[in-house]
Amino acid sequence: MQLQHLLHGAPGLVTLGLAFGLTGCGPRPAELFELDPLDAAPMQSCTAHGPLQRTCDECNGGDTRACLTVAASYEQRFDVARRDGDLRTAMRFYGRACAQGDAAGCVLINDHYATVRGLEYFARQVARERRDRACTYVDEVCATRNALSCRVEGLCLAEDWPLRTQARDLAGGARAYSAACDLGDARGCLELGWLRAAGSEAELPSAFEAHQKACTLGSVQGCVAAATHTYHGLGTAAAPEQALATINTLCEKGSAEACQAARGYFASLRPLLVHAQIDESWTLPSKEKFNALELRPAYVVAPGRVGFCVRPDGGVDKVETLDSTGEPLVDQLLRESVSTWKFPRRPAVQSGAPLCSVHEQRLAFTFRPVSSRPLYTVWEQYMTTRGGLAILDTDPLLWR
Repeated sequence: MQLQHLLHGAPGLVTLGLAFGLTGCGPRPAELFELDPLDAAPMQSCTAHGPLQRTCDECNGGDTRACLTVAASYEQRFDVARRDGDLRTAMRFYGRACAQGDAAGCVLINDHYATVRGLEYFARQVARERRDRACTYVDEVCATRNALSCRVEGLCLAEDWPLRTQARDLAGGARAYSAACDLGDARGCLELGWLRAAGSEAELPSAFEAHQKACTLGSVQGCVAAATHTYHGLGTAAAPEQALATINTLCEKGSAEACQAARGYFASLRPLLVHAQIDESWTLPSKEKFNALELRPAYVVAPGRVGFCVRPDGGVDKVETLDSTGEPLVDQLLRESVSTWKFPRRPAVQSGAPLCSVHEQRLAFTFRPVSSRPLYTVWEQYMTTRGGLAILDTDPLLWR
């Protein structure tokens, strides 16, 4: 890709130089990356990170491992409470590591910029291309027994990323996740469990084992996923009372997913419901209805999470809002959409408990200086096995 092409029309995603050399963290992607200024500015004040202030200062001073340490800390916080602010902060520090030459960090920050960050269209396309390019480097670093790079290689190969341009390599992804898990990366174990659960019924025991190991390594989501398997008897013997005791304990400690499970809605069941026709039977909310709401960023404060149960015939009932977006009309649209879904794949459960899961819908608003009435409309929508994403931009009539 030409330098001028990268620079043109992509404010905040700056190309500063020629091809990267090598660092202690592995080979760098093809051109230098810098964080969007809106993301870089808050990182200059490291006092906001409390006990991580010294590590943040070291990161800003060029210590890539310090950047990854802070990112991992916020990623772990997100693992518990599912607060978007923690995830955004983690991505900023992965972005700083990317700017210093870490390929895995480049994949993660550009994933963030291409989807949920809310950049304008051209910048999102640049981020997508940079993510794809960074993916070509992580296997080399994974081979040096770098756990994060192995996990990210798994994402590059197997994740059903909405902007993917190459076919998924599920076997390669499982190999990379397994390597990350063996090297002690809890998130790698969690991703391996998710991938196994989305496979055949015969893979459920290995999915359960991966979630258990994620739990042992400190992932609260891994603990909730393992308890989900135990509650329903999926890949392991059913022990609902034992599982519920674990779930209630994790809920008391602040786990959002555990609290949802305590109410009967298990987010970790989602991969077991995956089927080949999800694009047809898991429809996103109507663009027309979304656009009629004339949404503004201030109206939406968080992702919407909807609980639903799958009937024996594959239809859906018991649909309710678990976490509000902040806008009741959006919550209503999400419930209406989920109510129409069909699930031809229903795993057999030993416990006889109902299959109730969670749909997470994210809304990303593009940042623009608007001098007149900002009418946000849906420009792009995606559905993956993880959930839905809608990117909204200001009404195109204002920009003609």
